[in-house]
Amino acid sequence: MHYRYLFRALLFTISFISASCVEIYEPEIVEHNPTYLVVNGILNLDGPTEISLTYSTNISSTEPPPRVSEALVEIQDSENQTYGLNETAEGIYTAGADLVPDTQLQYRLHIVTAGKEYLSDFVEVKQTPPIDSVNFQGSEDGVDINISTHDPTGQSKYYKWNFTETWEYNARFLSTYRMVEGVLMPKHRDEYAFTCYKTVPNDGVLIESTVRLREDRVSNFTLTTIPPASDKVSRKYSVIIQQYVLTEEAYQYMELLRNNTEQIGGLFDPLPSQIQGNIYCISDPDDKAIGFFVATSIEEKRIFIKREDLPDSYPVFPSRACIADTTIFQPVVIYGSLESIIFPLFSTGTPPVARGFVSSSTDCTDCRFFGGILTKPDFWD
Repeated sequence: MHYRYLFRALLFTISFISASCVEIYEPEIVEHNPTYLVVNGILNLDGPTEISLTYSTNISSTEPPPRVSEALVEIQDSENQTYGLNETAEGIYTAGADLVPDTQLQYRLHIVTAGKEYLSDFVEVKQTPPIDSVNFQGSEDGVDINISTHDPTGQSKYYKWNFTETWEYNARFLSTYRMVEGVLMPKHRDEYAFTCYKTVPNDGVLIESTVRLREDRVSNFTLTTIPPASDKVSRKYSVIIQQYVLTEEAYQYMELLRNNTEQIGGLFDPLPSQIQGNIYCISDPDDKAIGFFVATSIEEKRIFIKREDLPDSYPVFPSRACIADTTIFQPVVIYGSLESIIFPLFSTGTPPVARGFVSSSTDCTDCRFFGGILTKPDFWD
């Protein structure tokens, strides 16, 4: 009995000493990070090729990264042909109709901006297999969006996906009146801010490899999970998914990028790594570029999910703690402007007279408060 208590005391002492040796590490926030060129985009076999150029920003910055305008952007093939890209929007460069990628050639990216010259490695052209299916599974834990694909030739092996979500949602209350200088005025129907549509692109790194599998097949890979209490599934939701195949080198770069951005923070998570893509500053070896140039075809698929397709337990108005207040006019009429009136309160006399109104806060009566717009997307059915 004595040895058992002694053993417990020893374990407690070791645990206490181990815990006391662990200190919380709070890294300094660097106020002035180097400014690197950030290159985003691919050489698209099946559609327009767009290359986005921005500059890196400090990790603590809340501002969008500055776009790079008036740059020389070209794509060169392994037969010394050059194809210029035009700046169609700030920092966005689009190839013309003369660029028709040949799967038998290799391609590289050439950029000149701010007196510096950048060049990528030559890359082979990859052909992406079709998407077999995109499905969803709704449970009490949320909605999983899954994708399946395969390559019968076994040549793909390294897959990447991007997706863009669009969803329809409502304000908690429909505001049908406004007050203008003490007078209740009905709103026109096209002024109602009750139903909105919001579109958000995915910003994560979604990749998968089938190298260690017997078949070049991806089955029900989960792209995202939507929480039950999300506005995304309160009425109607749509997601469009782009699938494309990477080279092994590009996949390794994306894997490193994913580890650096999504899996850091725990005791056993990988340490931050220096990320070097296949784009280099040839005029200044000490300068760096962030990005990886690839040439591939893109497969695309869209699905819709309706509220009735999901469990009944999902809230209809998630994240809305809304109260409707009643305001009765005093002898002195209320002046000023108020946009969030749900409906007026009329007397029962003849003619009826407005005696007050029911209203709520802007976040409960105007769906645009949460970043959506009133215009229905063209693809919405």
